[in-house]
Amino acid sequence: MKKLVMLMALIPSLLHAECVVDGVSVVYEEVPAYRLQGRVAEADILHNKYVIRYGTDVKFFPKVLKDHIFAHECAHHRLKHTVLPRFYQSDKHEFDADCDAIKQLKWSETEVNELIDIWNKIYTHAQSNTRGNELKQCLLQN
Repeated sequence: MKKLVMLMALIPSLLHAECVVDGVSVVYEEVPAYRLQGRVAEADILHNKYVIRYGTDVKFFPKVLKDHIFAHECAHHRLKHTVLPRFYQSDKHEFDADCDAIKQLKWSETEVNELIDIWNKIYTHAQSNTRGNELKQCLLQN
């Protein structure tokens, strides 16, 4: 029975890396997609705890996309975007979270290009080009 409990505790951690903010581990919560209102994941603070909610489909995403999603949401917490009022969220916060995520993941141009290829299949070419070029700028900042 102890082995089963250990395995069940380990399974969620296989999906994402640990996110620690201010010395406290973030709580990950898998939720039905409809609760995210069109997003695949979100960072929030609930009952004074850092939380990352993600849709049930995320486990089926390619690894590079999954890694970036979780690192991006963790970055929102790390950069203190989640302590700001929701109406204050901006494209600059999204860029900063993207940039922080690839730094935390220690990605090279190879992983960034792999992510951009996935984005090209999901978003319009203009959207993925803009966001992809921003990620490449982040690589140059390191």
